[in-house]
Order: sequence, then C-alpha cells, then structure tokens
Amino acid sequence: MKRSLWDRRIPTVIGLIIITVGLMATTLLVKNGSLFQIKAGPGQDPKNIKTTNLSDISFTVSYITDDEVIGTLNYGSDPNLLDNVVLDDRDQLSQSVNKYKIHSISVKNLNPNTTYYFSITSGDKKYLNNSKAYETKTGNVIDKNPSSQIPMAGKVILSDGSSPPEGLIYINIDSAQKLSTYLKNDGTYTIPLNNLRNEDLNDYFTIDAITIINIEVFSQNFSSSASVSPGDISPVPPITLSNNYDFSNSFNENSSSASESSQSFPSFGTVSKADEPKILTPD
Repeated sequence: MKRSLWDRRIPTVIGLIIITVGLMATTLLVKNGSLFQIKAGPGQDPKNIKTTNLSDISFTVSYITDDEVIGTLNYGSDPNLLDNVVLDDRDQLSQSVNKYKIHSISVKNLNPNTTYYFSITSGDKKYLNNSKAYETKTGNVIDKNPSSQIPMAGKVILSDGSSPPEGLIYINIDSAQKLSTYLKNDGTYTIPLNNLRNEDLNDYFTIDAITIINIEVFSQNFSSSASVSPGDISPVPPITLSNNYDFSNSFNENSSSASESSQSFPSFGTVSKADEPKILTPD
C-alpha cells in the first residue's frame, strides 16, 4: 500500500518546525547575552579584606584571592560617586595592571578627618560590603614631629629556603593602629614605625622596651605568626612560612639568662701572698 505524499512529508515538516524554533531561541539568547554568559568564579572573590596604614592623608586596603586576577579600587568621599581608580601598589609606578593573588592597594593624597568610601574590583566583578560601599576615615593632622623609632625589617622564606612569590605582612600592637606591607621578590620586608599612631589616630604611639609587636604573614596557602620585642626588630629573625614563633620570649629568656649568669658567676676569692706559685726547676 502506497503512502500519500503528505504522509511522507510529516517528519520533514516537524523537523523544520523544530529547527526554526531552535534558531529563534538561540537568537533571543544571544541578544540577551545569556547564551555565552559565564558567572564570575569564586577564585576571584576577595578574602581577608583589611584596611591598614591609616594616616591623615592615606590608607591601604589589602586582600587575598585564590586565583591570579587584576585588582583595583574605586573610591570617593560620596558613596554614590566612586569615580577615582587606584591600582595595586606594585603597579602604581608603571601604571600597568598585573594579575596577583596577594593584593595591596594604597590610596593617597586624601583630606584629614574625612570619611571615604570604596569598592573593590577583582577580576571582572565589583565587590561591595553587603551591597554598600566599604568605608574608612582618615585621621587628624598630628602637630609634632614623628618619633625616631627604627623600622622593622626581616625576611620570610619557604620550608625549602626559597622566597615566596607573594606575601603580606601585618603588624599588630595593643592600643596602636594596624600596619601592613607586601613582601618583595626576595622575601624581605620593611615597615616604618616612626609614624605609628594610636588606635584613635590622633597621636603617635610610643613603643617602649616592654611593647610586644605581633606579626602575621600570609602567602597564598601559607600563613605564620610571630611575636617580637622592640630590641629585636632590625632585623627580625627569619620566618619560615607555616611555622609560628615567639621571639619575644626567647629574647627575654636570653636576657634573663645572661643576667642570672652574671649574678651567679663564681668568686675565686683573694689569693694570699703565701700561696703564690714558685718556680722550682730550674733553680
């Protein structure tokens, strides 16, 4: 029994309808930007966001990402107008952006005692603080000269003795502001302490002999902490990542041991003239 022409064309007609609907759907998705839209991955999300190095004219924002991405900062004194862009500290001189996992961005030339707002652009996404701009406030002008405190300097290494590719150093002192800087390519760091302020940012902080300086180091998947006394900061003993140290205890223990040794040094008394040695041979 022969099939009619219409019967033979039904599958073809259905196929054409499916193709047409598919083309229309694809066109609509392309126009809406939905077909090739890729959501931002978690590897570019900023972690451990901290604001440090606050003064009357500047502040620093630092954070870590799992992936190497470009990081910049948008800021302004109006939370709805963040039209100033700042590059990573390592890119500010060359004015060319590079990808990092460790990010440190310093904002300079600000006004004293002023609230500033900022957002972080990490990779291809802008990050806010619960849908609002982050905010921080600069300190007052201090009308006196900074102290003569020497800077803190040291070196961070990996367990095999090599230098970490990137890293952040944080300085925490009770009742003082937080300071930070990034590791150089050879693992060394230097943090000036003569401009260190108190927590209220209205005066310089005085470091005395009993001050304990706490150090935090972050480098990709590694971290370390250390405590050090002011007399042992130039240089700080080397820090091997993933290890924690208390150099302040060793410093104090060495000092007290030396003191105890000097106090308990044995006395040989006075040698009498009658006990003086005599030469018998030769006559």
